Amino acid sequence: MGVSADSLEDMFTFKSLTINRSEMRVPLTAAQGEKVLHSVVRCVYDNIFTWLVEKVNKGIHNPSRASQTVGILDIYGFEIFHENLFEQLCINYVNEKLQQLFISQTLQSEQLEYKREGIAWVNIQFFNNQVVCDLIEDAKMPGIFPLLDEQCAISQTSVDVLMHRFNETYVKEPHFIKSRVKGSVFSVRHYAGVVEYDLSHFAEANIDSFFTELYTELQKSSNAFVRNLLKDERSNKEKLKRPPSTSFQFRAQVNALVQDLNMCNPHYVR
Repeated sequence: MGVSADSLEDMFTFKSLTINRSEMRVPLTAAQGEKVLHSVVRCVYDNIFTWLVEKVNKGIHNPSRASQTVGILDIYGFEIFHENLFEQLCINYVNEKLQQLFISQTLQSEQLEYKREGIAWVNIQFFNNQVVCDLIEDAKMPGIFPLLDEQCAISQTSVDVLMHRFNETYVKEPHFIKSRVKGSVFSVRHYAGVVEYDLSHFAEANIDSFFTELYTELQKSSNAFVRNLLKDERSNKEKLKRPPSTSFQFRAQVNALVQDLNMCNPHYVR
């Protein structure tokens, strides 16, 4: 990493707070320090992976044959475990988006084309899962992810407060199922079935613990590769009033993927 042991120790044991224009150093608990450690590892890994993909893409890119490209998208399948957390909601959200793409490109468009050309056909009944996508991502409703972002921005929201907001906001949503017993669980009626989620750690998983000061420390690295790796990342985050949440970044990436897929002629293997 090219960072001194003393700097790393300080990164994982203290953070800076500005109160009434005065900056002070606040000690972190062991759990908070561990979160920062995992955040650093995740950030470095993510940037190395992105750098590697860009290098490979540039190496094999041939502008003259761009129209002849064949891409393969391999994703996690729909997940229904005994205990489903924030990560499972993210994965299942991707599957909902791809299912919606399949419906739009394969079922709806084909049936409309048959109708335009006057071809006799039997109407295929299918569940349009756009309502589930909206329940998770819609900004106006707001959906589960935007509401989670809202609560995380206000304060370090408690599980009870978050659960109350969910139950209150989605009381009339048929694809949101309130738990019959008081607790931290709710269910979503996905296209693939009903999944029960435990939101105990939703807020924690959604908040970026990688403070701006950590970028400052890593920018002092004696390793030029590490400095350049995080340069754009730091610049992008400093433009924002607060670091983007995990769900915000995830939604942006998924919607960018769907936009790319809409420009292709997809074939499906299940």
